[in-house]
Amino acid sequence: MAFLVRGSWYCALLSPWEGYDEPFHFAALQHVATGQGMPRADSPISLEVQKSLHLLPLPWQLHLHEIPGPLTPHDEFWKLPPDQREAGIAAVRAIPPEDGWQPGSEPIANYEFQQAPLYYWIVSLPLRAV
Repeated sequence: MAFLVRGSWYCALLSPWEGYDEPFHFAALQHVATGQGMPRADSPISLEVQKSLHLLPLPWQLHLHEIPGPLTPHDEFWKLPPDQREAGIAAVRAIPPEDGWQPGSEPIANYEFQQAPLYYWIVSLPLRAV
């Protein structure tokens, strides 16, 4: 129970994709939840994650990956006018859930194929239910 409370706290406190590999972990989880198994070395991230990378503020570490632009670091995002920030957030909320099951169209490979699959198999069950 303590881990669920702590995990919920982090979800509420931290920005989406905070950390250098969180989008790739989530894309790998989506890959497993769709019944495709663990991603391979050449598997792209999901279309949903791809779109969100271009709309949400990102930590500086993600700029070191070979992700096509535009990318907005946190510092630049918070300097934008409030209406532009809200437009980006609204655009993320408008991404259709089906995009989570589609492969991305940009060459952003998911390197999380190196991870052990047990975690992804377990967590894919609640993701499918949601």
